[in-house]
Amino acid sequence: MRKSIVGAMLFSGLLFGQQAKVSSDKSLPISQYMREVALDYLEDVQKMYDEALEGFAKFLMHPLDSELWHTPDESPYGKILHTLETHIEINIHTDGDKRFFALLEHTKVAGWASYQDAMQGLDLQHTPWPRHPELSEMYAPCLVRAETIIKTKYFAEGDCTEAKFTKALKADAEGIEARNAKAKADEAAKAAKKL
Repeated sequence: MRKSIVGAMLFSGLLFGQQAKVSSDKSLPISQYMREVALDYLEDVQKMYDEALEGFAKFLMHPLDSELWHTPDESPYGKILHTLETHIEINIHTDGDKRFFALLEHTKVAGWASYQDAMQGLDLQHTPWPRHPELSEMYAPCLVRAETIIKTKYFAEGDCTEAKFTKALKADAEGIEARNAKAKADEAAKAAKKL
């Protein structure tokens, strides 16, 4: 049984271009509740991003209609996810469930970075962000890891470690800060030229 689980993890890692890693920490069990709610969570995250991308594409066709596009958190699925996250926080108690929930949240954040990169490809004029590649590239390994945890019933970080995610998030924040500083400097330079 254990060999088939490890084999499945290796196969899924190879299938998605990821190398499966076996955690040196003892794997933490995940509750049935968390496994079931994680399926809903990942499905709603996907729907939220699909809706945002679709709305953005419509906005590009009709740029005067700002109601066509909104951030994922403002969308109906974003609101559903916010409620679901509150329910999860109330109902989880074990270390495995808490760490798995953090991984699900990391998957959502990395997914949004990935979708922002897709939007960047649609239109450079209206998208002020590209996200840092380290963050958007975390989406696939985090998603694969989350799906593996749901199937195996045990938490193990794999390629979606807390340290990697924190490093990617920091690099993304530094990139945003640098872009904002450059935009402010460019604006100041334009204002100086007008004088």
